[in-house]
Amino acid sequence: MRKKEYMKAYNKAYYLKYREEKALYNKEHQLVYQATNKRWNKNHPKEYKAHLVVNNAVVAGKLVRPVVCPNCGQGGRIEGHHEDYNKPLEIVWLCTQCHRNRHEEIKEAL
Repeated sequence: MRKKEYMKAYNKAYYLKYREEKALYNKEHQLVYQATNKRWNKNHPKEYKAHLVVNNAVVAGKLVRPVVCPNCGQGGRIEGHHEDYNKPLEIVWLCTQCHRNRHEEIKEAL
């Protein structure tokens, strides 16, 4: 049996053997993730509301998420940063790294 055929058969057998276990793990992980999100949303109502407003504005076309970070020019995931959560539509678009750096700057300033 050629290696490619062997690996295909092995992977199929492995999948069939562990699919229920994997499905259970995925379900448990999903429940933990949902509980964590629910707790964060409850503990940070102002931030949660601002996130909802921005997401709804992006979906409605009122806000346009840029393709690259205006700060560093990197592509990839671009996130909205709120300097003031009381003004939910006043956001700065940043890549994940620039967003993380901005929050570190804010923490250092406190």
